[in-house]
Amino acid sequence: PNGEPGEPGDEGPAGKRGFPGNPGLKGESGEGSFPYQSAFSMGLTGQTTPASGAPIRFLKTFYNEQHHYDDISGKFRCAISGIYYFTYHLTINGKETKVAMFKNGRTVAFTLDQFHNGNVDQASGGVILNLSVGDEVWLQLYDDIFDAGIYADTNNDSTFSGFLLTPKILSNPTDNRRR
Repeated sequence: PNGEPGEPGDEGPAGKRGFPGNPGLKGESGEGSFPYQSAFSMGLTGQTTPASGAPIRFLKTFYNEQHHYDDISGKFRCAISGIYYFTYHLTINGKETKVAMFKNGRTVAFTLDQFHNGNVDQASGGVILNLSVGDEVWLQLYDDIFDAGIYADTNNDSTFSGFLLTPKILSNPTDNRRR
């Protein structure tokens, strides 16, 4: 005959490691290491006389994959909040030229080229800007000049470029709207 069960004993030593289990379920696709892209590089197609008080329209596309630069308005429109770098290099021919970079209607950079010698000249500038969604950046003539010497041909380009350095990502995507 069997007696009453005894008290539980001490825990024994750990056993040998078992075989690996089956693979788990596939996870959801994540974002790439840098999914936020915004860049453009545009050029002029020839001598231009921009309207006074209006953006200079760059129609020659070197790069504008995200279409954040609008060649109809001549403006870059921010679609991703963040820190951006903008630069321009203009060939000047025949006339003194004053050019300014604008952000939302306010001057952020200014260049004066006092043309001399009957040869082509260069005017350039660059700036880093903190932008929010909806902000606009563009170049235009400064001081109501009606006849500037901004120029491009097969050997000389005039360009306007910009790109996102680092996005400003907020925890709530709706918070990325313009403030």
